Amino acid sequence: MPLIMLTLKEVRRNGHSALVRVEGYLTWSTARVLREACDLYGREGINHVGLVVDQLRGVDLPAIQVLQGIEAGGMEIRFHEAGGFVRAALTSQGLTSWLSEPGVDPV
Repeated sequence: MPLIMLTLKEVRRNGHSALVRVEGYLTWSTARVLREACDLYGREGINHVGLVVDQLRGVDLPAIQVLQGIEAGGMEIRFHEAGGFVRAALTSQGLTSWLSEPGVDPV
């Protein structure tokens, strides 16, 4: 079985926001890493996480559902620099509001 990885790297923080680069595959099995990071951010008073996903290689519906649970818990999530497959996955779930506009400073 191939190893599926997800890497997170904090780019910057600004007040109650954090910007995080996400690389690899965002799947149900790797989404827990992102959930744990968001839980930690929440305990630190951060309520908005921007995800830079230009290096994301894949995303699946169960991972999006995990993210919906994170947002339902009070964390605002936005995707930045999303490629076509990320945009299609979010749009298919009615989550176009999660997509940032090109050229908008994420944090």
